[in-house]
Amino acid sequence: AWSDIADVIRATPCYTFVGRHLHAQGHEVPVEVNTTRFVDQGREYFLSVARDISRRTALEGELKKRENQHWFALNEAMDGLWDWDVVTNEVFFSPQLKRMLGYGPEEMAPELTTWSQNIHPDDAARVLGIMREHLDGRRARYDAEYRLRDRNGSWRWVVDRGRVCERDASGAPTRVVGMVQDVTREREARDALARSEEELRTLIAALPDVVMRLDRHGRHLFVSESISTLGPFTPADIVGRTHHELGLPEHLCRYWEDSIRRVFDTGHAVDDRFEMPLADGPHQFSWRVVPDRDPTSGVRTVLAICRDITQSSNAEAELARHRHHLEELV
Repeated sequence: AWSDIADVIRATPCYTFVGRHLHAQGHEVPVEVNTTRFVDQGREYFLSVARDISRRTALEGELKKRENQHWFALNEAMDGLWDWDVVTNEVFFSPQLKRMLGYGPEEMAPELTTWSQNIHPDDAARVLGIMREHLDGRRARYDAEYRLRDRNGSWRWVVDRGRVCERDASGAPTRVVGMVQDVTREREARDALARSEEELRTLIAALPDVVMRLDRHGRHLFVSESISTLGPFTPADIVGRTHHELGLPEHLCRYWEDSIRRVFDTGHAVDDRFEMPLADGPHQFSWRVVPDRDPTSGVRTVLAICRDITQSSNAEAELARHRHHLEELV
């Protein structure tokens, strides 16, 4: 009834509503109507001003369409999206995110605890701390890698990124949006590689040989702990430096550089021997340099295995001397 509408108008300084009016040409147009109340000479009047908002409505519709397109594109590009209302603690979980975790479209309660209670216990404090720091303004964005439990109870590694997109008048965050990517396979591969590298380091450390990786310029990229058998060196003393920079004998530096260059140029291994002076006298070493190939760019580095063969060489020489002595007696 008009009396009810009049009461609503009287209750506000300016009553606004959006509706549709019939244009003189016969078609409808969206309008915004602002109505105010005033009194003149004891009589009450209502003044309404209608404004055509066709252009604004079209722009809002286009903006909504583009927002939906961007949301769809992000949803397709990532494994899932989420939208958290900080005030109510309601969370929208996208269909892709539910599917990634093994849930159906109507599963996963739209609550913050649905997420927080399924973070791995070993990761929960860190992840929630990162989120809190972002909400408090101590981090530019929320960015965490952690384990999240799926519907079957298994743990999936995810990369989760988001940021505050809305704040209230006092600056407090009211809305946070983000995206999740399943990195379980990548993480498992990375962990397997780390285990393999650790096993390789353990194996190399157990070898009596000195193992080195060098670039084309003879610069050491890796040296095993057994380098200490060649003198007062540690891997830290050698990595990043060439033989020349280590102050080793010039003739040996040239020999080593020549061997390394030949492997880079030919792609074939080099096997040789050399003698090197140590604190207790000269030592004989076997020296094998092999190429470390890249499928696309050829030889990228070389691996050098150096073994002290002084005792075996001396034993061979002693055996040869005795054989020669026996041959002279016969």
